Amino acid sequence: MAQLIVKSGVKQLSLFENQDFPYFEAYLKGDETEEELIQLVHHKMKLISLHLPSNVQDNVGNFCPLNFGDSGKSSEVSYQALKKYIKFANNHNITYLVIHLGYYNCLKENRFTILDRIAQTFNHLETGKVKLCLENVPCWINLCLETEPLITTELHWLYFKQKCPKIGLVLDLDHIALNVVFQHFYDQLKLKYRSQLEMQKNIPDIEEEIVKVTNKNPELFQRKIDEALRQFLTVVKPDLIHAMGSDFCNYRLVGSLPLVGESIPCNYRGKIKGYDVEDRMNHKAWISLLPSETKVVLELSLRPEYDYVTQIKNNWQYLSQFF
Repeated sequence: MAQLIVKSGVKQLSLFENQDFPYFEAYLKGDETEEELIQLVHHKMKLISLHLPSNVQDNVGNFCPLNFGDSGKSSEVSYQALKKYIKFANNHNITYLVIHLGYYNCLKENRFTILDRIAQTFNHLETGKVKLCLENVPCWINLCLETEPLITTELHWLYFKQKCPKIGLVLDLDHIALNVVFQHFYDQLKLKYRSQLEMQKNIPDIEEEIVKVTNKNPELFQRKIDEALRQFLTVVKPDLIHAMGSDFCNYRLVGSLPLVGESIPCNYRGKIKGYDVEDRMNHKAWISLLPSETKVVLELSLRPEYDYVTQIKNNWQYLSQFF
């Protein structure tokens, strides 16, 4: 039987004070004080994993992206932050550290050369009892060309695993779906736009085309996503799953992130930012492929359209029927 886990940051902990969830993963923003980190450890839920932040602070308090693929300051500060969180996790019996490995310029750099370099450094890290787990990150309009994620598919992770055998994996379902949809258009976009900056300027037009095509043939994209998850789970045994609903026919940006159809409640049907949204993930299929005792983190974006804790409870109940 899988172990279900909820996800919370420091500022969301109060939402769980009167709840009975046993375990949680903490998502860090990068600006937490030592006292706030200690709050995570002393909560009545047991802290299973720490999700490293997207941005980390250097010695004088300036922020830079967490990016182990960079060869400059970002990489240096990223390793400093990683060592700090490894020490904290070991001191407080936290099992996992979840890491977005970083990005590279796919127009000028070689993904596997960079993975070789990172793996060599990771092999020399003193991690103690903590397991480092890489999370798959999708290509998208803002994550491509000069800033393409280093780990998006099972092949990328398997290559890194060969070079760094102690590494673990967090499989994010929504990231799989986002990547599958974007890859359908990526080759054409590379021909049309020469840089990420050009692509960023055309986000509304690109999103409109993506939404139009996915809505015209949702069955095609459903099959592609199901197959991508099957491929991943056939060759990889993940340490953690980040589970949520996703509407791949509504990957559009309205205001700030997340996208309208991204990280929604499981089995959800309703309005989000004025759009009719429904969860299209085939949860029964991916759950049937899981190894026993897999830890499943219930992940969900905070939105005004629904109550966060109520939907987490609904997610828990809905997914439990498939285990």
